[in-house]
Amino acid sequence: MHPGGVTLLPDDSATAKALDYSLKRGIALTRYLDDGQLPIDNNHIEQKIRPIAIGRNNWLFAGSLRAGKRATAIMTLMQSAPFEWS
Repeated sequence: MHPGGVTLLPDDSATAKALDYSLKRGIALTRYLDDGQLPIDNNHIEQKIRPIAIGRNNWLFAGSLRAGKRATAIMTLMQSAPFEWS
């Protein structure tokens, strides 16, 4: 217990690291408050790139390194340049 009744966190704890991150990046983390058009989070972008990230992990098991590289190139092209197939 700290003399003021506050318990100090060990420097290597996850909570201390999270607080340190927030304090060091306070201006960037509150930037959306200055501009109402900025989103508070990036969920929209994360949802857009999720198929690519999941696919990249799955393409590791394409049978061979060469096949994996081909699948990666094709799927990256398909994700970056969507086309209406209907």
